[in-house]
Amino acid sequence: MPALTGTEAAQWRDGAWQVLPAYPQPPAPSAEQLHAEIVAATQQRLDDFARTRNHDGILSACTYATSLVPKFATEGQYAVQARDATWATLYALLAEVQSGTRPAPASFDDVAPLLPELEWPA
Repeated sequence: MPALTGTEAAQWRDGAWQVLPAYPQPPAPSAEQLHAEIVAATQQRLDDFARTRNHDGILSACTYATSLVPKFATEGQYAVQARDATWATLYALLAEVQSGTRPAPASFDDVAPLLPELEWPA
């Protein structure tokens, strides 16, 4: 029997051992599934960022854009700008993929570095 790693299995077939993956690879997501995963991860990124300032999510943070409290208004206005810039960038990237001018990402990890940096104003 051949030496195996933790991710391999051996099978006797046609008079010889064959080394196979121990766990079958899941099928690749469809283009629609990948699109939905990237959109959901982008929303999660924005919501997680807003939560760093104790907002429920990016929508909650954006509602403070017209606050009478200067600190809240500054944060709210930044949240609106960050949200708009993020979605505009993402939709432009996805349009490039759809038009064939950019390769399709394999996951959100391929898209995340291309999105605007999220950093609260001082």
